[in-house]
Amino acid sequence: QPYTDPHVEGNDPTARLYCLNLDGSDRKTLEYGTNIVFQWDGGVAGDKNGNLYTVLLVVDSDSAKITSVLAKLGRDIEGYEALYSWEEPLSVKLVGVCDDGFVIQSQDTSSPSAPTKLILIRDQDEEQPLLDCSDLEVTSYTIYNNILYYTKNSDPNIYAQNLLDSSTSITYTPFYYQNLSPDLAMIQCEVRDNHLIIQYAYSEEQNSLFAALDLSSEEFTPLELYYGDEDNRTLVGIYAEGENDFLVCVGKFTRVRTDYGTDGTPFSFEQGFQDYVLISKSDYWNNI
Repeated sequence: QPYTDPHVEGNDPTARLYCLNLDGSDRKTLEYGTNIVFQWDGGVAGDKNGNLYTVLLVVDSDSAKITSVLAKLGRDIEGYEALYSWEEPLSVKLVGVCDDGFVIQSQDTSSPSAPTKLILIRDQDEEQPLLDCSDLEVTSYTIYNNILYYTKNSDPNIYAQNLLDSSTSITYTPFYYQNLSPDLAMIQCEVRDNHLIIQYAYSEEQNSLFAALDLSSEEFTPLELYYGDEDNRTLVGIYAEGENDFLVCVGKFTRVRTDYGTDGTPFSFEQGFQDYVLISKSDYWNNI
């Protein structure tokens, strides 16, 4: 929860984590004090032992100075274990992991023109530069199986860099739809079922087109499941992955809801919802 003044009546700025099994049993509340802030967009990772990793903001109560801390937390850990730290004005987020390290996005917030950089933390005493996103004009990226995949501005190629061996890199040439050459590419989400989902823009096409790159065969498959009309269509996107199925969004709908004003007067309004369904992985990749 946000950092708030503990001296204001009614405020409780204590940072907490709540742990429980999926059936609601074995609940436990972990408290970290009033000077810790969990960043809603700071990124989070987990390990097989049930521990969490994230970037905390630690506020000095006297000076209000903020330190960003890459921390390990868990129900069996007293407090948190600090793995690495950065001082203001650096703003950092956890954006990925590899076998023996963490990928951090950092930016100097004291300068609007400061570059966004990706760095690899492999131990508590070393930062390994990966990419200067501003210099390379990186427009999107994702991390999967120790590989950093990224795209560049006005460039239809997909680039891949091995996080454990910086000398190893791959360039995937673009997907040519009906012999049309794309102008640029964007990675749409994390890797799903060993497929990279890419959005391509073609000057000859009004709408963007989507394709899936199978990272094993290195073959492209066009994605043709959309909802909406021709002028405002949206890809049926993947929101979660199971062993054999995807949870996908196939549209939007509204429902009339009733609420009450401050004087108790009821009023009605339309609330929007997304329509989710399950689809088998094979059906999704085959556009069925």
